[in-house]
Amino acid sequence: MTQCKKDLPNILTEFESEELLNQPNLRYPTGMRNYALMKLLLNSGIKLSEATNLVWTDLDNILSSRTIILDGYTLETLIKWKNRQQINADDCRYVFTTLNGNKLKNRYVREMIKRYADKAFISGSVSPQTLRHTYATNLYMDTKDLNLVRRSLGLSDSHYSKIYLRLAEENFDFII
Repeated sequence: MTQCKKDLPNILTEFESEELLNQPNLRYPTGMRNYALMKLLLNSGIKLSEATNLVWTDLDNILSSRTIILDGYTLETLIKWKNRQQINADDCRYVFTTLNGNKLKNRYVREMIKRYADKAFISGSVSPQTLRHTYATNLYMDTKDLNLVRRSLGLSDSHYSKIYLRLAEENFDFII
């Protein structure tokens, strides 16, 4: 993990992101769910509460309400998860559920991500917010567009999106 100055959040390297995603056992429904959830958090920058409250019928709405850029592989992963859910996906309201169809709790997701990060030997604190910061920093690195980062994260104040410029400069010796 890239350790930043005290006032900057930590982000994952590309290798650490891959290692984190390699931890869930995809043979099990919960492993597939956890993989899909982490993949969505890493590749969309949505907040944990948005992910745990995400409803299948509103998936298009959240993607269009902000400038969220999802790659085809992440969408394919979500579809695989929907097809793999143990409960009838048509009757299930939430995208990410327990095996009984109940909505996942934010606390469970935070603990799950920490557990997988420990298993992947990622040092430092890893949380859903770390995945959001990683996404935003990578988006900035790819586009050099702070306004796009702001819109993608749903930030109303452009001041906060400047954090990702500083993260890029600090962690990747990026010079504009």
